[in-house]
Amino acid sequence: MKHLIIGAGGIVGQEMKASVPNGVEAVFTRTQDLNITSESVIAEYLDHVKPDAILNLSGQNNVDIVEKDPDKYIFINQEAPAIISRWCDDNNVYMIQASTQGVFSGENPRYSYNDIPNPITEYGKQKRNAELAVSNLETSLIARLTFVYGIRPDATFGRANPLEQMMAEENQLQVDDRFFSPLWSRDAASILWDLLLGRPSGIVHLGQPIRVSRYDLACHCAWDTARVLHIKSVSHEFFKGIAQRPHDTTWDRGSLYKTPIEEAILTSYLEWSKK
Repeated sequence: MKHLIIGAGGIVGQEMKASVPNGVEAVFTRTQDLNITSESVIAEYLDHVKPDAILNLSGQNNVDIVEKDPDKYIFINQEAPAIISRWCDDNNVYMIQASTQGVFSGENPRYSYNDIPNPITEYGKQKRNAELAVSNLETSLIARLTFVYGIRPDATFGRANPLEQMMAEENQLQVDDRFFSPLWSRDAASILWDLLLGRPSGIVHLGQPIRVSRYDLACHCAWDTARVLHIKSVSHEFFKGIAQRPHDTTWDRGSLYKTPIEEAILTSYLEWSKK
């Protein structure tokens, strides 16, 4: 069985590449391997690789960038997942589409997988449309990831994770009025591997069902690692020109992997210190 992980340059894809289960054949793509620009490019690549299961992590997930020019990212965030799902349907291939807590408005937490999405950002709308396209595939799963935090295994590639920035900056302004369920990147990789191998269908929510803000997470960086960090709490509105975020997208339940946040941050700090 060949497993294809598309868009593996981010922190979750990097963690999955670093933790391939024994005996599992896996192919990982970054932009240089598969530049998702057209249906023909995607189909040609998939016909060449011939995977038995696909996890699609690709897309532009910087909310502010998408909000400023949504049309530029419709293909990668919305149309490409639909193209991949059609190929999977034609070839009897299992697919997992990575989605986001951003498909919810944030007005009625805590959220269950049964709740009806109502995104308030362009990014959330594109990811919701991707969900709808993939859900038409009989053997598919929507995996909604929450706020992923961790240390990139390959620090030379991709943008720094928010946790890495919190580790590095002594003086910080962190938002305290937007809330989410956190998801350690290593847990995310472990869960996604189990899902790929187990092949369930439907919708799952990844992330611990606890309510934290960026300010809370930064404070954990100080408390859990016994470091002196000067952290000031501010409102989301303090940062002018950035996209609106849902007020609260906390899950009512999460994954079976719930590494305590204190343990995850201390482990991440030890990894970060070595880099």
